[in-house]
Amino acid sequence: MVSIASVVPIVLARLEDLLCEVAPPPPESGATFDATHIFSAPRAVLRSHYGSRGGWQRFAEPVWHALGADTNSETTYAVHVHQGNLFAAGADGVRCYDPDEQTWTTLNAGLAQPLWSKNPTITALATFDETLYAVLWNGVHELFWLDPFTWQWQPDMTAPAQVRSVLAVDGLFFVGTNNAVYVRTADTMFWTPLGQHLASTVKTLSIVDGHLFAGTFAGKLYRYHVATAQWVLAVPPLGMQFIHAVQRFGAYLYIGGESQTVRCQQTSAQWDAKATCSALSSLQGFPKQSATQDVMVFGGQLFAATPDGVLQFTPSQDAWHFVNDGLLPDAADAPYAFAFTNFEQHLVAGTAFGVYQLDAGL
Repeated sequence: MVSIASVVPIVLARLEDLLCEVAPPPPESGATFDATHIFSAPRAVLRSHYGSRGGWQRFAEPVWHALGADTNSETTYAVHVHQGNLFAAGADGVRCYDPDEQTWTTLNAGLAQPLWSKNPTITALATFDETLYAVLWNGVHELFWLDPFTWQWQPDMTAPAQVRSVLAVDGLFFVGTNNAVYVRTADTMFWTPLGQHLASTVKTLSIVDGHLFAGTFAGKLYRYHVATAQWVLAVPPLGMQFIHAVQRFGAYLYIGGESQTVRCQQTSAQWDAKATCSALSSLQGFPKQSATQDVMVFGGQLFAATPDGVLQFTPSQDAWHFVNDGLLPDAADAPYAFAFTNFEQHLVAGTAFGVYQLDAGL
């Protein structure tokens, strides 16, 4: 019988291979966005139009459209591509999109239903070892997996309780709980705790430039230090709540939170409490005291999901502007955006009114 003690060295060895202790040079700062708001589409989209009109084409102001408009209105907290299919999760469980029929199919069989709602609430999705996982909130947060069209849940002695965040990358599966981070490989069901317990719930997990980050409900961002097997502060205290997202763009680390969004820059060889940070609300176009649910680099551009819709960064002007055309179904409501993903070379957003795709029509 395989013991936990025998598995831990294997997991930690893979973790050391995945993470690094020296940050690589920062990536390019992104494509320039001019004053006329011409959308710089991803290269794969541009290629599809190359030659049809004698060369590269410029795109007009991008417009969102609802995917499967007749069957797409549910609040969506997560969007995720699994085995080439687009999945959405939120207040009505899990749905899968059929681009040919432009319809959504609900996949809730096996998910426990809370007493206060007719449908389960799913807060996160991830793919690990060719299997789709979901975090179910029904008073507690539990981890389910899809097999093949029915969700499964099987507790065991090593399974972390109260899973709040998930991350799967390079054969490792990470989960954040109410006070810790755990990891396992595809070879075993044993979960290995990483470092010490944290003082707050782990809201988000990210790997950026070879560093594993954990953002907490208390608004602190930690980095896992491989050499000491401990969590250390990656940036100074940010004065925010609920870190939702972490993304590198140019020389900065962008950190989205509940009360504000900041960007930080390294001042030493590692991300630590000496990093310098500033609020994005000081930049032109970024709302003051606005929550940021997700941050994503797509097509060389930086996007932020907020309660007021989707913001796009203009590096040449160090400013932000809203890209909300088509995103607002009712002028009386705010186009609350929760999450992003890349589906078939399009930026896709999960919102309070369903799932939308950004098109940059000619």
